[in-house]
Amino acid sequence: FTNVPDNTYTIDYDGGTFANVVVSAGTATISTTAGTYENLSITVTACTSTEEVDVTLSDPDLPEIVSAVGSDPANCGENGLIGFTFSNVPDGIYSINYDGGSFANVNVFFGIALVSTPVGNYNNLSITVAECTSTEDVDVILSDPPTPTIAAVGTNPAVCGGDGSIAFTFTNVPD
Repeated sequence: FTNVPDNTYTIDYDGGTFANVVVSAGTATISTTAGTYENLSITVTACTSTEEVDVTLSDPDLPEIVSAVGSDPANCGENGLIGFTFSNVPDGIYSINYDGGSFANVNVFFGIALVSTPVGNYNNLSITVAECTSTEDVDVILSDPPTPTIAAVGTNPAVCGGDGSIAFTFTNVPD
């Protein structure tokens, strides 16, 4: 401000006012929501400023989970991986939330993150950046590999003291 002595004022704009604005050393700061504030003015001793200042405040772009791809564990009981790709998420440490829990301390670097986690359903994955939460409905399911099975059929020895045999049949057992 110029020609505005230190004091408390009301700043008017089209459609509203900012009350109790403290001006000190020609400056003041207010906190307000994103929007367009047109024809800002201040009145001091019955004189109203002549400039019609306009200001537009915009929310930051919403963070987005572009993709979340699960990789099942190689062996039963081990963790799988979820690879994330983001947009509008600056490098940093974040929590990724899902129904019933969250992944804490996730390091996002160049819009990418990798999380090691047990098998399970991870529904409605989201990330919050600068108080804005992603809106995608991203789900990932991690599953243990198929359980191996074994079947055995025995054949008795043909002669006393001889060898018999056991034939095994397997499923979900690689060569």
